[in-house]
Amino acid sequence: MSSNFWSSSHCRYWLVSRSHLNASRALDLQYATPRQLYCLNIWFANLIQKLGKRLMLRQIPIATATVFFRRFYLKNSYCETNPYLVLAACCFVAAKVEETPVHIKSVVQEAKLVFSGESPRHL
Repeated sequence: MSSNFWSSSHCRYWLVSRSHLNASRALDLQYATPRQLYCLNIWFANLIQKLGKRLMLRQIPIATATVFFRRFYLKNSYCETNPYLVLAACCFVAAKVEETPVHIKSVVQEAKLVFSGESPRHL
């Protein structure tokens, strides 16, 4: 970890200007307004929260998954990838990074329920 923020990797790689952000989202801006993309970002953050709760993750892995998701779409377009697959992958990787691992089968199963909007069936 750097003692100087301005020489840290966070400052060098993850602080971007508005023009750089608009350039990386040029394809998305053909289909949606900046306001709609902002709302879409909030929508996916809420889905990460729901999936994390279903997987019984603590708040730290959920926040890490949200950061991973936003960093991925900082440099990629929503149109070029499936955000739902990226969202599930971010939750899986965040759980591994934060040392609260979950099995990939359970991530896929819970993601399927969360994304379809179904409630779980209790016998």
